[in-house]
Amino acid sequence: MSEYPSITSDDKLWSALSYVFAPIVGVIVLLIEEKKARPFIKYHAVQSIAASIAFFIVSVVLSIVTWASVACASLCSGWFSCIGHTRPIRESS
Repeated sequence: MSEYPSITSDDKLWSALSYVFAPIVGVIVLLIEEKKARPFIKYHAVQSIAASIAFFIVSVVLSIVTWASVACASLCSGWFSCIGHTRPIRESS
């Protein structure tokens, strides 16, 4: 037996749209009283909002880590190339 007693095709449509156009449709669903009263739609709207926030945070963290690693690699490569040129190489005779 289903956890939600009467799931209509409209419920399924709004739930799917909550994920496709997250978090915009999820917020809209929570603002519409008729849709917010349906537990199936409300559950998926809240979950789509939470998932989109989590994906946003992960993407920001990954972009910061990527930027920092590229910056560090370029700074380190420049620093290591300068080290080699600080002392002249003497050829042994």
